[in-house]
Amino acid sequence: MRFLNFHMLLVTICLIIGIILAYEFLPNNISIYKVTAIFLCCMFIFFIVRKFHIRHIIHTAFALLLVVAFGSILLLFSNSKYHQNYYTSKLKLHENAFTFKITEVLKPNNFYYKYTAIVTETNNQSTVGDIIINISKEEKLQFKPDDFVISSVTPKSIPSPKNPNQFNYKKYLEHQGIYAQLTLTKNAFYYKPSTARSIKRYAYDFRLFLIQKIDNLKLNDASNAILKALLLGYRDDISAENYTTFIDAGVVHILAVSGLHVGLLLIIISFFLKPLEQLKHGKVIKTVITIAILIGFAFVTGASPSVVRAVSMFCLYVMGKAISPRMHNINIAILSLFFLLIFKPLYIFNVGFQLSYAAVFSILLLEPIVSNIWKPNNQIIFYFWKILTVSFAAQIGVLPLSLYYFHQFPGLFLVSNVLVIPLIFLIIIIGIALLVLSFTTINFSPVSTVYQFLIYLLLNITKWVAHQETFLFREIHISISHMICSYLILICFIYAMNSKKTMALYSVLLSIIVLQATILIEKITPKNEQKFTIYQVYKHTLISRKDENHLLFYTDTISDNILRIITAEKVSNTIIDFEKLKNIYWYNNYKILLIDKDGIFNIPDFKPDFIILRNSPKINLETVLLKSNPKAIIADGSNYPALVNLWKKTCKKQKLPFHYTNEMGAYILELH
Repeated sequence: MRFLNFHMLLVTICLIIGIILAYEFLPNNISIYKVTAIFLCCMFIFFIVRKFHIRHIIHTAFALLLVVAFGSILLLFSNSKYHQNYYTSKLKLHENAFTFKITEVLKPNNFYYKYTAIVTETNNQSTVGDIIINISKEEKLQFKPDDFVISSVTPKSIPSPKNPNQFNYKKYLEHQGIYAQLTLTKNAFYYKPSTARSIKRYAYDFRLFLIQKIDNLKLNDASNAILKALLLGYRDDISAENYTTFIDAGVVHILAVSGLHVGLLLIIISFFLKPLEQLKHGKVIKTVITIAILIGFAFVTGASPSVVRAVSMFCLYVMGKAISPRMHNINIAILSLFFLLIFKPLYIFNVGFQLSYAAVFSILLLEPIVSNIWKPNNQIIFYFWKILTVSFAAQIGVLPLSLYYFHQFPGLFLVSNVLVIPLIFLIIIIGIALLVLSFTTINFSPVSTVYQFLIYLLLNITKWVAHQETFLFREIHISISHMICSYLILICFIYAMNSKKTMALYSVLLSIIVLQATILIEKITPKNEQKFTIYQVYKHTLISRKDENHLLFYTDTISDNILRIITAEKVSNTIIDFEKLKNIYWYNNYKILLIDKDGIFNIPDFKPDFIILRNSPKINLETVLLKSNPKAIIADGSNYPALVNLWKKTCKKQKLPFHYTNEMGAYILELH
């Protein structure tokens, strides 16, 4: 693997380590300036020490430690919560006044328009800090980037998931440097349109203009939505059914503007700018124009991590090939990763970003190995063989991450990619042609008909693949150690195939042994996990008890929401059973009483340690507490909020712990 620049790779890995260490271990109140000062002193010492005759390995180790420290400092500077003028440091005890600047328009839900914003002022003091703003749809007022919102409502911290193993929206936003959200209703804010416009605002307005042009094409709903997604990265109009179909078919990546789309755009740009190479300095002019168009495309499509990654890599590719035609693509990918993390360190925690680079590295390193197995002479067969090898390499690259995050694997991904990717190339080219024709008076009905037919084919192919349930493997749970070991095997395999040395083959065998050892250790490690859980379910009750690999659920119904909770709780080798709700539960040495709408609580010779209140029982809680003397009261989501407030006051008066699942999430009683 002589083509690989190991120095660049090592520096990038150390940068990533520094970012992760800072995110996980640095306290919130750490001083950026003190850390930077220490770093600069270390840099100075390093350059002084270099003049002395010290072993090269010590120099290298010290330099890499400095890169790790540099990664940590980058995170501190990029994450506003570490800044001295973070908005929470300017809050008053009572009323506060805020000015928010809209930075991005997010996909709305059924009740709110959603935006990201910067807290530019807090109580007339200049501040920083990113938040989420939710504006009630009753307002029928939609903001744009650079608009200002003035309000006295204080942003609140983002709530944690209400139930175990659910999607952690709080953690997801924290990985983007967002730690609070604000929900505004009618008359709770003042809207101030922007006077000065940034490049982002111009790009947003141009994107809206293009969306309107696509709407004017009068395509059917599916064709309209997919064209917006493919050309502009606008996925809000794609139906939930179609989106799920693309996921199950293993081709959801085509709906996110990424390397596939940017690569096709680069081919088109190169074709039309080819004549410029005949001019003096033509290659330089072509390179500059190409990069400008790609950057403009990134802004117009919303500058999502997948677009930024693809555009930055292709921009570096164009520059690299112009400066040094022999520069290998893998080094360009590493360089793009390095610069992107310098620009935005928190990208490393973005799942889409991780999947993008896993796919890119696997395509660049594994695909040549696979494609060398067979080299067909026929150009058409070669084209489809290339699609197969690229799809296979990409899927192998993202497989461990996909299993770790999403727990499913589409077995027919090769079939779907071979059928879908050629269609996507045609759809994008015809889609661009349609968009261009919409600016003219030319009759584009024939082109529109062809385009809609291709979308019809695309949807039917994906639906057919998605409906092959036998080949869609779900509920595959792997630990982070299994994921790391899987990538270790892949790296060792690629190294062995390129070096063809005996020691390299041994490294593959050793990595497989390491994976087997981790699986064996996890299996033989005693798992005496025992817990009793009362979940948060709106208007219903769900309780479970877990004893090692056995999970028993008690519920009053089986709704879609409850099924989602059960699916999230299920892990590999877990046996699941169901029973109807009971009034009395014995859990090890604990006695648990469930009081429902019948209000039965006075059970002879039964003194509960915990009491669960469900379905708004009409009881006098003071009387219940006097007779039962429990350790805690738990009210689930099936109770009326007004009654819950009364119970809360009673427990506070009695100095007894009170847990309301709608506010505090699921109540978990654990025994280890």
